[in-house]
Amino acid sequence: MTVTVSALPTSTGKVTGKACPGGTFEYAGEQLAVGVVRDFKLQNWLGCDSIVTVTVSALPVSAGSVAGKACPGGTFQYAGEQLAVGLVKDFTFQNSLGCDSIVTVTVSALPVSTGSAAGKACPGSTFEYAGEQLAVGAIKDFMLKNWLGCDSVVTVTVSALPVSKSSVAGKACPGSTFEYAGEQLAVGAVKDFTRKNWLGCDSVVTVTVSALPVSTGNLTGKACPGGTFEYAGEQLAVGAIKDFTLQNWLGCDSVVTVSVSEYPSVAFSILAKASCPNTATGELTVSPLGGITEISISLNATDFQDNLTFQHLSEGAYTLTVKDQNGCTAQQEAVLDLLPTAAFTLPDALLPCGAPSITLSPVWENKPIGLQYQWHNGAPVEAIQVAEAGLVWLEVSDQCQTVRQEAQVRWEGEQEGDLVYVPNVFSPDAQEPLNSVFKTFIATDVEVLRFRLQVFDR
Repeated sequence: MTVTVSALPTSTGKVTGKACPGGTFEYAGEQLAVGVVRDFKLQNWLGCDSIVTVTVSALPVSAGSVAGKACPGGTFQYAGEQLAVGLVKDFTFQNSLGCDSIVTVTVSALPVSTGSAAGKACPGSTFEYAGEQLAVGAIKDFMLKNWLGCDSVVTVTVSALPVSKSSVAGKACPGSTFEYAGEQLAVGAVKDFTRKNWLGCDSVVTVTVSALPVSTGNLTGKACPGGTFEYAGEQLAVGAIKDFTLQNWLGCDSVVTVSVSEYPSVAFSILAKASCPNTATGELTVSPLGGITEISISLNATDFQDNLTFQHLSEGAYTLTVKDQNGCTAQQEAVLDLLPTAAFTLPDALLPCGAPSITLSPVWENKPIGLQYQWHNGAPVEAIQVAEAGLVWLEVSDQCQTVRQEAQVRWEGEQEGDLVYVPNVFSPDAQEPLNSVFKTFIATDVEVLRFRLQVFDR
């Protein structure tokens, strides 16, 4: 067996020790002074020698200052000792590390105070300060403690508060009074009142009372003819002049003279347009006269319209009410007549065998103007020439209706007593039933044995 022996490690280390100046640091049972550096041989954890180098340094010492203050002639207490003002003294204490420390205490004087107070009082009264009553004009020093507890001197000067003089302008209606401070003053009065002003001192208020103005005015009222004008609840006729005593905006009597004049009469004209007999086509149109610009009209004096024409009226008498822009009304009667209508007959005629034609024209019972004509052959004239026998008709139109009349034209020699009459024309829409059907006319005492009818086109 081969045995090999190697060396265990040895240890080296350092220790920094600290001690107060003049003191020692203990290490391994030995006291080391401040500033010493020393090696110690010890056993390490393996049991071998180890070297520890111990160095001892000084702990810091403390130095501080305290500024003490005291009232002049007083003392400042520090560490149980009374120090007079102006004294400077060092105190030795242990600091937080256990070493000596020096605290230098300096005592200075606290400031003493001087001040002034301005007192004010009403003339003849006093101002109180520190429990003492001082008259107006007094100047006095007071010895007090200031906020630092030291003596202070306050000089108090008392001056007079101002007294007030003012004026009040009162106003009252003539014959009434103005109230001030519970007293009634007539118009024209001037009186002094002694009151307390806002500072509590006597003040003199001179009150002068003057008259409020009374009002006068004129008002011109207007009324419709025959109507009245209302003012202050009273109805005044046209032409009236009356004074009213009222309260003006200041509450005093005022006189208003009211004069009532008349609006212009409502003047107008009526244009009547007659109505057809069987249809309401009449019209009444109103036109304002005399400078009137705006009117409305009514047939029942209640419902008014701005349209100045009433339409679709029947024949008869009407009462029109017209209202102008002033609200005045006037009435007038109007009569609507019937329009004249055409009335005529169209007599039968005989066509002479030796003549080329005859003239047909209506026989008038009533012939208004503006008629329109329409014959069976389309002729738009009053009279026509007829050259053949047969049924003819004429329609006459006026502004209300169309009247139709028919006539029979026969050849001369055709008499009512002929045995057989055969017409050469008929009209299915004839008003006469006899002319609306084509047939032969046989005398009553004739018996027809044979009958043949032939119809040809052109």
